Amino acid sequence: MLVVMCCAPPKVQVYSRKPGEFGTSNTLICHVSGFHPPDISIALLKNGVEIPDALQTDLAFEQTWQFHLTRSVSFTPQKNDQYSCQVKHLKNTHTYSWAPPKVQVYSRKPGEFGTSNTLMCHVSHFHPPDISIALLKNGVEIPDAMQTDLAFEQTWQFHLTRSVSFTPEAKDQYSCQVKHLKNTHTYSWETLTFQRPTCKGLGSRAGSRTIGQISPHILLLESM
Repeated sequence: MLVVMCCAPPKVQVYSRKPGEFGTSNTLICHVSGFHPPDISIALLKNGVEIPDALQTDLAFEQTWQFHLTRSVSFTPQKNDQYSCQVKHLKNTHTYSWAPPKVQVYSRKPGEFGTSNTLMCHVSHFHPPDISIALLKNGVEIPDAMQTDLAFEQTWQFHLTRSVSFTPEAKDQYSCQVKHLKNTHTYSWETLTFQRPTCKGLGSRAGSRTIGQISPHILLLESM
């Protein structure tokens, strides 16, 4: 029987053995699977520089002749360091990050006090996928929020969105709290105001309105 094998690009997962915590010893792992032919190069990087003394499992394969292996190294993550896995296969080189989430907090419609709206928190580019997201009003979680299913990119970085109906008032503070890798950060949705100028000959018409009333989604992201 003649078996014809097709080229298959690798699937890459970058994760830590234990939940990540800055300043705590851990193991960085890069699992590469589903590729053919077997010639492949894998490097674990810290700030773009290969980490020495990494260990690699023997090359293994499935009945489909697609291969898999794992490379790992001890590391102690620090807040300002970037960790990644660089994979070279079939003359293609790709880098996959072990990364904290990127967070965007915004409203579906331009913000206006006293008007019903939807508060949204989009969280993306994170790995591993274990994450907790809460939408808060004055520091207290808002009930009945909806959350999309967890989705991922080809880089195995994940993304999802949490949302809830709300009616903003000037005295209230709204935010999104994200827990990932044992780290908790809170990102604020802020409504900015402006003062109308006084025009000579037209009298004073000073007053304040939310910028959201004249321009869509003017938002301030602030990590507390």
